[in-house]
Amino acid sequence: MSTYNVYDNSNAQVGGHVPIWLGKVRPIPVGGTLASAYAVAGAFYPAGTPMELKDGVATPFKGFKVKAYTTSSSNSIITVVPLFEGDTPKTSDFLMKLGANFDATGKAWNPDEIAVNDLDPSAYDITVATANIDVVAEGDFLAYSSAVAEGSSKSLAAKPNYYLYNDVAIDPTAIGVSKDNIQASVALVNFHGEGLLINRTPAAAVAAQMKVAVPNVIQETRY
Repeated sequence: MSTYNVYDNSNAQVGGHVPIWLGKVRPIPVGGTLASAYAVAGAFYPAGTPMELKDGVATPFKGFKVKAYTTSSSNSIITVVPLFEGDTPKTSDFLMKLGANFDATGKAWNPDEIAVNDLDPSAYDITVATANIDVVAEGDFLAYSSAVAEGSSKSLAAKPNYYLYNDVAIDPTAIGVSKDNIQASVALVNFHGEGLLINRTPAAAVAAQMKVAVPNVIQETRY
């Protein structure tokens, strides 16, 4: 497995890597630094993760797929599954429905309550006031918003414009270490005509949006 070793760890594990890039990626991928909020102990970002590169800082796109949705005039319960294993929604998060593209705006809101789903421990039931949200359906996606207050016409926290080139693994023994002392360099790609095996990447969940945002990376679906 090809990874970037960060936080001064001399240990390594080899094997199990599934290639996602067809041919050789040219030119040399663009580089950046992983946003500090995401450079936390034990974090893992697989190759092909959608990333926003802005001012040299790379922010991963993170969110949740809607598994079920029930609503009333007062409250709605949205059952979601994280796009990334281990990602847990919090009542302090600002979430919003993902639109047809990453530039689309919508209502941002804080969950009122969050509970682990009774039937699926990998899923979460989010309770929210119905009036505060855009209508969602099974198969839709919720994403983190850049909003600092609830309301309409809000934007995403990350608007991907690149794919992550290699896996990035943050040393799990770095628990308790200040975020200022955990840094990860990342390599990103926004042009590759030989193809990316999109269905083997986290970007498969948002393939339509990525095709618009990063049109010069060809999405290959035969494999």
